[in-house]
Amino acid sequence: ENGKRREWVWAQLAESPLATSLAPLARLASATATVLGGATVDGVVSAYTKVGWRCDGAALEALVSAKAPVDAALVQNVVRALYLPWLDASARHFQSLIQGADAKVKALVSGSEQQKDSCLVFADGLRYDVAHMLAGRLEAAGFRTSLRHRLAPLPTVTATAKPFAALSYDRIEGSEDIVDFRPRMKNSAQPADPQRLRDEMAARGIDLLGDEIRPAKPGTNGGWIETGHLDELGHKLGVRLASQIDTEIDALVEQITGLLEAGWTRIRVVTDHGWLLMPGGLPYVAVPGHLTATKWSRCATVKGDAKPAVPVYAWHWNPHVRIASPPGVASFAPHAEYSHGGISPQECIVPELVIERGVEGTSA
Repeated sequence: ENGKRREWVWAQLAESPLATSLAPLARLASATATVLGGATVDGVVSAYTKVGWRCDGAALEALVSAKAPVDAALVQNVVRALYLPWLDASARHFQSLIQGADAKVKALVSGSEQQKDSCLVFADGLRYDVAHMLAGRLEAAGFRTSLRHRLAPLPTVTATAKPFAALSYDRIEGSEDIVDFRPRMKNSAQPADPQRLRDEMAARGIDLLGDEIRPAKPGTNGGWIETGHLDELGHKLGVRLASQIDTEIDALVEQITGLLEAGWTRIRVVTDHGWLLMPGGLPYVAVPGHLTATKWSRCATVKGDAKPAVPVYAWHWNPHVRIASPPGVASFAPHAEYSHGGISPQECIVPELVIERGVEGTSA
């Protein structure tokens, strides 16, 4: 009824902020009318990568549509009312399919592939819907893109999941004694920290670019560069992360463009995990501290034979280590607006974006 207001002169003068916000809110209302379905894990993954991600994208767009504090607060309340029930119900359905199917789920987890003349760009916390935004921006700039997907290992935290992006997963194993959900290098007591992952890639002939934008060194088998601050900003800013996503996408476009212009024939953008974002915070679920050894907002390590009153799953790197995860999109930490580590399509289904040059340009 009020959509026509966006065509009036007042909208051009930025005097109709709520009429502007109604556009993404209407898409969000339509997208959340049906809970994400699928009779199997593969079915949910297919449903999410085809249409489900649009719900997350509409929520992000709505959160940045209003600038004035009073308008932003109102829009956040509407987003929460529409988005939270859908998000929670979709996560619970996904969890019901994963519960008790640890071996099958582990088999669905795949790592990145490296190709010569291809540079892997690790973009920390690049959620699937944000990858769609990035692909759209790159296509508008004349590049060819192909967006694929894979499952992240459990729990969906950087320490557990990054080895699959970093080509080092076949050199990693899990021990009984884990710290911060980090596995260790095989035949070693050394933790698989970022430096050791980079050392392993260098040993395989991967060119580690650091902060440089340059062509590959002769004799190397592809490149690796780390970028992006989405995860860092999410933990720092909470729901205000939504306003920073455009800036992060712009930075990624600039880096990818620079790499292609430097001579790389193909760029593969990979990540470790997705995340949840909810204005007002995710629902809080308490778990007694004496039952867990390590506890973050969306995952915890279960002590011994303890039986917490929340779902328990096997750690990807060692099935004998049990990981507690709150039901739905709940959090073990109160007031958490941004979080990851649990089981939901948004956290578990991660993108792999391949970019190549489009029509050849001319050089002066």
